[in-house]
Amino acid sequence: MAKFNLLSFIFLFIAFVSFLFSSTQVTGNFLLEGGNPLNFLNLLTVISFVLFLFVFLSGRKLEAILVPTGSHKSDRERARRGAKYYHEHEKERPSVLISGSVDEKYGRRFPTSQPGHIYKYMRKEDVPRDAFLFEPESKNTEENVLYSAKVIRKKGIKVVDVVSNPSHLWRFKSLFKKAKEEGLIDKGVKINYIPTRSNVLFEDVGDALYGIAAHLKNSLKPKNLPKNIKKSQ
Repeated sequence: MAKFNLLSFIFLFIAFVSFLFSSTQVTGNFLLEGGNPLNFLNLLTVISFVLFLFVFLSGRKLEAILVPTGSHKSDRERARRGAKYYHEHEKERPSVLISGSVDEKYGRRFPTSQPGHIYKYMRKEDVPRDAFLFEPESKNTEENVLYSAKVIRKKGIKVVDVVSNPSHLWRFKSLFKKAKEEGLIDKGVKINYIPTRSNVLFEDVGDALYGIAAHLKNSLKPKNLPKNIKKSQ
């Protein structure tokens, strides 16, 4: 699907500016006088516009939307934003990867688990059943990243957008960056971050305070990510 990004904007801007300057020269009188309309500015206009079209049309399509579990309230918000985002990109047919623990050791099965709740919320918003993937092992943000990275590698996903509250996305950015540096996920995978709220000031107070504290802890005491995680029994 076409993507309007910074590079395509630059080429379009160059094409527009060069066209404005060159159009004053390509007039009826100019042509009657035997002038050559294909001067430098004309060529720059054409080349820039062709490059704009190439970059714009070659943008990679969204392949997966990652929705991690959190607090009960944030689960609803992430599910609602994830469903809306899915429908905004429905033509690209992305998968929806729900990341969070379904721990039967404590008597909790999928229908009553956090991933189960997110699934039900999103199904009510008409996200199709066959769009869903699940990562049912992770119990924290670090494991969200590590176990989701395994699914991303296995499925050959190259573009994934993470949906969560702003302060949670700070940790995702830091952890996914580290995962790429440590070779746990391919550096060519493009990861975008989609906040449920416009910024941290509009988050639930509890989620915001916890997210800020956790992000500061990760930033002040960075550690390597474990390369192997045993599945919970």
